[in-house]
Amino acid sequence: MMALGAGLMFGPAQAAPPVQCAVATIQVEPGAAGITLTGRAVALARCQFTASLTVERSGQSGHIKTKQGGEFAVEKGRVAEIATLAISMTPEDSLAVELTLSFAGRQIATSSLRVGP
Repeated sequence: MMALGAGLMFGPAQAAPPVQCAVATIQVEPGAAGITLTGRAVALARCQFTASLTVERSGQSGHIKTKQGGEFAVEKGRVAEIATLAISMTPEDSLAVELTLSFAGRQIATSSLRVGP
């Protein structure tokens, strides 16, 4: 699992990437006080994109909203880890997660997760 890195480009003259150059995924795992979320992009072709992982949780303990991401350049067959977040969560909480990959303002992939009311 390796991206070429945030802010890297493949070369000086960049054409738009293939429409489906990457797949956006959201992984959920158990955590100490709730869950751990990881947003990733799997490159189907050489790909350059801007990624944004937005997480919003609401419940009795309050409301949080956070957004993480950056610029990525990934070779075919590689995985870029966009962000990993530990979120405290109870069964009564609601959760909305969205991972969006875009190039030149055009969305090329998205994945979302919704839990609760």
